[in-house]
Amino acid sequence: MKRAWEIPEHVRTVHLGGFTPEHGIEIAHGLEEASIAYWAKVPSGFFTRIWERDVHVFVDRTRLDEARGIADNVIEPVPTSKPTMEAQDPDGDDPAS
Repeated sequence: MKRAWEIPEHVRTVHLGGFTPEHGIEIAHGLEEASIAYWAKVPSGFFTRIWERDVHVFVDRTRLDEARGIADNVIEPVPTSKPTMEAQDPDGDDPAS
């Protein structure tokens, strides 16, 4: 995970969200793959971890929508379509009736 001082000075960041450490790492990997500038505020120290458990991720504000899509796919992965066991009538009628 990157820290604020690793971001170029010309890049302005906005808060993407607070995530579990596991989700934060996955999102960071996705942001890096998409070449989106980001940094994360990770709770450090014994006492800080007591009241602050989330990893807060900040991203380049010009690519916020793309970053939200990456985060959404980590938090709520796109389900793969699975064939159903029941036959569906194209008219919408229940085939069992």
